[in-house]
Amino acid sequence: MIAAIDALGLLIVLTIGVLIYRWLIHSRWFAGLVGSVTHPSPESDEDVLTNLHSAEENAWQRAEDANCAASKARQTAVEINRHVRRKPTPF
Repeated sequence: MIAAIDALGLLIVLTIGVLIYRWLIHSRWFAGLVGSVTHPSPESDEDVLTNLHSAEENAWQRAEDANCAASKARQTAVEINRHVRRKPTPF
């Protein structure tokens, strides 16, 4: 009987813990706290400008890489279309 009560108490505590954990993970406050720890705010205006400049360069590089990949995909599609018959021959 005592073991059943202990097991029920443990189940209740675990359920409450899971509910608090889920609430904490989905709360805006906790997300802001984790974000401020992992990405602290920059110290000066120069840091902000440096971060923006590097993000812009990264975006331009990714756009250029995506453009090259799209160009290669278009060339591959054209090459495949050259080698594939348009109308299949009947047997």
